Amino acid sequence: MPATNVLDTKSFCFVDLRQAMPELPEIEALRQRLAPSVVGRELLSITILKSRLIRPRIASDLNAALEKALIVGLDRRAKYLLFTLVDRQSRPQTLLLHLGMTGRLSWIANGDFIPKQTGALFFFESQSLVFEDVRQFGRIGICGAELDELGPEPLEAAFTSEVLQTRLAGSGQSIKTLLMDQTRVVGIGNIYASESLFLARISPFRPAKFLQSGEINRLHASIRDTLISAIDRNLRATELGGFPFYYSPNGKAKSVESPPEFNVYGATGRPCLSCGTLIQKRIQLGRSTFFCSACQV
Repeated sequence: MPATNVLDTKSFCFVDLRQAMPELPEIEALRQRLAPSVVGRELLSITILKSRLIRPRIASDLNAALEKALIVGLDRRAKYLLFTLVDRQSRPQTLLLHLGMTGRLSWIANGDFIPKQTGALFFFESQSLVFEDVRQFGRIGICGAELDELGPEPLEAAFTSEVLQTRLAGSGQSIKTLLMDQTRVVGIGNIYASESLFLARISPFRPAKFLQSGEINRLHASIRDTLISAIDRNLRATELGGFPFYYSPNGKAKSVESPPEFNVYGATGRPCLSCGTLIQKRIQLGRSTFFCSACQV
């Protein structure tokens, strides 16, 4: 049976206003907001407008595999959305969707104007889910071996401080670099690596192998606290139409006034909320790293 909790065609969109790749909290918030409107519905067809998004299949193969399939679940693995479907031959299929750096999803009524940067359209009865991707770093496809090399999920019970220590052990790389390595632990990018290290009072430039067990324990707790808080913040922001999710009725993204969202990320020159020392920015392997030189050692 089709889901009864269907969102209004203009009421929901994922927009990353920070112009940074969405991380675990953004994808998880999107999953929770999107699931009630797709699970239990029949996916009539898929139209691909930007073939670069399809890997490795061609668009016609993807549509043939999933045409008139029933969506029975929506999950997340790392930064991927995973749509579980049952096709016309009652076979399970998993559609993988990665937003890349600039991807976003929104609803339109069938027959309405299609946004300029639309890469794919997922057609349902009366509505279509639009996938826009300006830079085309996103990905759509049938799930295969893409997830095999990924590390553990940081919010699962199995992810203990001992697991984190094992994942970091022996590496001379900086701790921030390792936290962003999706084969070590998934879902953490530039934003939440910086935030987690600040809460743990650990310098982002420290070699991972030199961290003590007490520091690992603090880092483990700060990762979980940071991600859980960010998921909650993103969910509340979508409900209120605020930062970082907002999509105005005329289709233009904008932000709203809000208190500082992050302790250090993007806060260069602002006094540290803990000690008053000015937050610094340094380029680390091509990415901006934000930190407090007094709190993080």
